[in-house]
Amino acid sequence: MTDRELLQKALDAIHLWHWTSETHLLMPAHDALRDRLAQPEPEPVAWGVDEGEGRCISLHDLYFVKEDADHMAELKGTHAKVVALYTAPPKKEWVGLTDKEIEDCLEMSIQGTCRAIEAKLKDNNYDND
Repeated sequence: MTDRELLQKALDAIHLWHWTSETHLLMPAHDALRDRLAQPEPEPVAWGVDEGEGRCISLHDLYFVKEDADHMAELKGTHAKVVALYTAPPKKEWVGLTDKEIEDCLEMSIQGTCRAIEAKLKDNNYDND
């Protein structure tokens, strides 16, 4: 059972309970599950072929096209299955402004201040390619 299926079952159970008992205890969980299920599933960036038996997926069983992984799993037999890998990229920690950066921004006009804040946050939080 996938996480999404499990969340849906929990949401369905809470929804049924909602009609029969103390809703004030269930509604926060109900709303959180509903909101999470409304978010799109992250896309895998690679697929591996798992041969089971507690083995790790080796580099020669790593594919960037799912159809290639499916084909290799077929060749390896019924014990092999395709596993999505890296379904969520690492999150970069948010970097705020220093006191000096805030002081520098405040010395400008209001529009200039907004643009300076926007530019500084962009510099702090996005890779410059």
